[in-house]
Amino acid sequence: MDAVFNIKRFGNLFKREFTYTWKIFFYIVAGLVVYFIAAKLLDSTWEFKFSNFLPIFGLGLIVCGAPFINKNLSKANSVSFLSTPASTFEKWLLLWCKSAVITPVLVVGTILLLDQISPIRTLGEIISTDYIPVRIHFIYAFQSIFFLGYIYFKERTLVKSGIVIPILFTFAYMVSKVIISQFYPEIIKVNDSLNMFSILAFNGFYQQTTDTFVETGTTIAYDICLWVIKLIFPVGLWVLSYIKLREREI
Repeated sequence: MDAVFNIKRFGNLFKREFTYTWKIFFYIVAGLVVYFIAAKLLDSTWEFKFSNFLPIFGLGLIVCGAPFINKNLSKANSVSFLSTPASTFEKWLLLWCKSAVITPVLVVGTILLLDQISPIRTLGEIISTDYIPVRIHFIYAFQSIFFLGYIYFKERTLVKSGIVIPILFTFAYMVSKVIISQFYPEIIKVNDSLNMFSILAFNGFYQQTTDTFVETGTTIAYDICLWVIKLIFPVGLWVLSYIKLREREI
């Protein structure tokens, strides 16, 4: 177990890496603050509310942050990083913590503090909802794609990961259609009214002919498939990213 994870060794690795990356986190916070100030100044003179886009930019940083806050794992950089005295899991955990824990905390914390100074309308719409757990899962599902892309692709990770997303959307769409049509054959004729994320939040379907929503109970088999997909995105992709990092180290 000590060969896989040692808290002291991980702490030394974290401190060593943080000396190189603290400026990036500072730039993230400073960038949000600068945008907030500039947007509020523009809001006072323009009808268009630029400050409402701040939460959207924040979400973009959380989702796509891995290639920005971590060094590019090109051949030269990867040799330097992978040769550090730490286990593969510790190196992966460091990258994951920076992308999936520290960055979201900084971004969300900064936006919440700025909202206390001057309210941001779209922020209230995002957090005042019963679907916060679903939205958090949705954000991390996207984050896991860019995180895997950061480790898998050596160069242009942001662009290549962005190209992969439509492919995954198509896959999710097809799986959603197949699973729902198998478990609910009585609604096959109205499958065209189901969006690509139906499998992630399905409790009925929209009947186009009558312009009504028909509630449908779920089955155990359906719930199992639902949780399998939820585990694949993001947990499955995080596991794949660890496996890929281990392969690159070998």
